[in-house]
Amino acid sequence: MPAVSHPQLSSPQQRRFVVVVVLLRCLLVAGVLMTLRWVINLSTPAVLLLIPSLLAVLGGTRIAFSRLRGRGLVMLVMIAAVAYVALKSLLLSFPRWIGGGSFQLLDLFWHLDTIVTALIITFLSTVLFWRARWVATAEALLFSAGCITLFSTHRNFRLDLPRAINDISWYFGLTPLSTLIIFAGGCLTILIAYFLCASSPKRPIARLDLPLTIFARTRASRLSTSAVSAIAAVTAVMLGIQVYRQYNIAAGSRLANGVGQEDSAGLSPLGFHSALGSTNQPAALVRLEGDYSENPFSPMMYLREGALSDFNGTEIVIAKEGYDPDVPRLMPEQAFDLEAPNDRTGRTEVVQSVYLLADHKLAFALDYPLRYARLKNPNPGRFKRAYRAVSLAPAFTLAALEAFEVGDPSWTPEVLQHYLEPHSDSRYSEMAFRLTEDAASPIAKAQLIVEYLNANTIYTLTPKHEVEKGADPVAPYLFGDMRGYCVHFAHAMVYMFRALGIPARIGTGYLTDLSQARDGHILLRMSDRHAWSEIYITGIGWVPFDLQPQQVESHADTEVDMHLLEELMGMIDPAEEILPRPTGDDRESEAQWPVPSLDSILIVIAGCLLVLVAIKVWFVERWRFASSPNRRIRWWYQRVTLLLGEMGMVRAFGETRSEFRERISRTLGYDPLSTTPLFLRSCYGRSLVSEAESRHAIRSDRSILDARPRWLRICTYLSPGGALRVLMGKPL
Repeated sequence: MPAVSHPQLSSPQQRRFVVVVVLLRCLLVAGVLMTLRWVINLSTPAVLLLIPSLLAVLGGTRIAFSRLRGRGLVMLVMIAAVAYVALKSLLLSFPRWIGGGSFQLLDLFWHLDTIVTALIITFLSTVLFWRARWVATAEALLFSAGCITLFSTHRNFRLDLPRAINDISWYFGLTPLSTLIIFAGGCLTILIAYFLCASSPKRPIARLDLPLTIFARTRASRLSTSAVSAIAAVTAVMLGIQVYRQYNIAAGSRLANGVGQEDSAGLSPLGFHSALGSTNQPAALVRLEGDYSENPFSPMMYLREGALSDFNGTEIVIAKEGYDPDVPRLMPEQAFDLEAPNDRTGRTEVVQSVYLLADHKLAFALDYPLRYARLKNPNPGRFKRAYRAVSLAPAFTLAALEAFEVGDPSWTPEVLQHYLEPHSDSRYSEMAFRLTEDAASPIAKAQLIVEYLNANTIYTLTPKHEVEKGADPVAPYLFGDMRGYCVHFAHAMVYMFRALGIPARIGTGYLTDLSQARDGHILLRMSDRHAWSEIYITGIGWVPFDLQPQQVESHADTEVDMHLLEELMGMIDPAEEILPRPTGDDRESEAQWPVPSLDSILIVIAGCLLVLVAIKVWFVERWRFASSPNRRIRWWYQRVTLLLGEMGMVRAFGETRSEFRERISRTLGYDPLSTTPLFLRSCYGRSLVSEAESRHAIRSDRSILDARPRWLRICTYLSPGGALRVLMGKPL
C-alpha cells in the first residue's frame, strides 16, 4: 500500500467522527481529574487543572494528525519538560525577581507541578490514542479499574461513601443508594460510548505509513445502532431498578443503626448484622411548637415510629392488629384523630411540625399521638412531605416511677400474655432473676437490669456475631462477648423484663439530642434512628427503658450540621394545615409503577437469546427447503458466509465476493467458498444453475466445513451473533 506524506482528515464524515471522540475524551479526562482531585485532596483549583488538560486533548489530537513522528514527539515533550525545570530552578534561586517569599514560590510551583503533570500525561495519551488502537483498550480498562476502586468504598453498605455521594444525595433529594446507581450508570454509559467510538473500525488511525480510511455508514447500520443502544439503555434501567429494590430495605437498616422501616405484621424492621450508622444523611426537620421542659429524658428525646411486641420464637416482630393501639402505623400524610383520655397523669400535650427530608413509610412523633394532620409543604424541592402531630408526651420524673405498678387492668388475659410471652431459652430468666433478687418493685428490677447492661455492654456498630439462620441473634451478645448495638440491647431487655412478669415491647423511631437543637428546631439524621425497650406502667402507659453503655468501641454520634439546620429553618413558614385526603388506604390509592423482578429480566434476556438462536438456525438450515437449485445455492452461500462471520471473517466494505474468497482461502489454508462462482451466476448470470451442479458444489463445501473441530462447529452454529448481523442488514 503506498505511503502518504502525513495523515489527513479530508472528508466531513471523518472530521465529525473525530470531533465526537474528542468530546467524549474531554468528558472522560474531566471526570478522571475531578475524581483524582477529590481522592488525593489536591488544593489546586479545578479550573486550573481542567483548562490545560482539555487544551492538551485538543493539542494532542492536532499533533497526532501532523507530520511529527514518534522521535520528534518525544523530543518535543523532553524540551518542554527541561525548559520548565530550568525555569523553576532559576526562579527558586532568585525569589526576589517576582516578589514574595520562598514559601509562596514553593506553593506556586507545587500547583504548577500538578498542572504540568496532568497536561503532559493527557497530551501523550491523546497522541498515542490516535496512533495506536490498543491505547483505547488500555484506557478503558484503567477507567473501569478507577471506577471500581472509587465505588468500592461503599462496601458493607457504607452507601454514604464516597463522601461526595452524601452531599450530592442531599442536594438533589435522593437516597445514597439511588445516587450510587445513577453515578454507576453514568460512568458505564460514558465508558461504553467512549470504548465503542475508540475501538470502532471507522476510527481513523493517524499513522504515516497508512492512509486514513473510514467506512460509510448506511441507513440500516444507523438504525441497528440506535436499536442496540435503546435495548442496552432499557436493560441498564431495569437492572438499576432491580438493584435498588433488592438492596434498599437492607441498606435502610444498615445505614440507620440497624433500624429500618417496616409496617407489616409478622416482620421486623430491625437488623442484627451491623449498624453502619455514621451517615449524616438528613432525615427530617422537627419543630416543637411550644416549650417542652417536662421531658424526663432530657437532653434526649424519643420520637416513636413503630412498636414490636410479638415474639415469633427467634426475635420480636410487629404484632397483628388489636395490639399496640397507641401506634397508628400511618403514612406521613394520612389523617389521624383520637379522642384524648380524661386521665393525663404524667403527660402533657406537645405539638410538633415535621418536615421530611427523606422518604418515610410511617409517621413518627412523641408518644402518645392524638392527632396527625397534613401541612402545606413550604418547599417541595427540598421537603418530601410535611405533617403536624399532637402528642401526650411524657411529663413525669423517672424517680417517681418506682412507686407505680406495671400492666393495664383493662387488658384481657390474652393481651397480657402477649406482652409477657417469654423466650424459650431459660438463660434469659436465670440472668434476670439473678440480677434482681434484691429488688422489690418491678420498676426497681428493670432499673437493676439496665444498670448491669450499662456497666458490662460494649457498644459497637459491628458486633460480627456468626448466627445460623433461625437461631437466636441476641444470645451471642448477652451470653457471649457483650458486644452489640441498640437492636441487641432492646431485645435482651424485653426478654428479661418479660421473664420477671413485666409487660414489655420494643419501640422504634428516632433518638435525638436536644442540646444540638436550635430554637426548638431539631435536625434528624438517619444515624439518629434507634430501637429501645418499653415497659407499660399502670396509669402512665408505655415508658422507654434504654441503655447508655459505659464502654464504646464504635458509635454513630456526630455533630449536627448547624449551617444546614439554619438553612432549613429559613425555608419553613408558619405551618398551614390542609384538608385531609379522602378516606381509604393511601397505599392502594397511589399509583404503583410495576417494577420487573430480576427473574423476569433474566427470563426476557434468555427469551431474546433463544429467538436469536432460532433465527440463526433458520438462516443456516433453510437451504434444505429451497424450491430450486438457484435458491438453494444462494442460501447455501449465505449460510457459509454467516458461519464465517461468527469466526470474525466478514467481507469488508468495497471488497468483491471473489476478493473475499481469495482472502479467506489465504487465511484458512482451504477454500470454504468454492460455491462463489455458482452464487454469482445464480444472481447475475443468464443461465440457471442445474440440480447436479448445486448438489455437487454443496457436497464439496460440506466436506470442508465438517472437517473443522466439533466444538468450533457447535459454537458457530449456536452463536446468536449471526442473527444480529442479519437483523441489522449486514451483507452476507
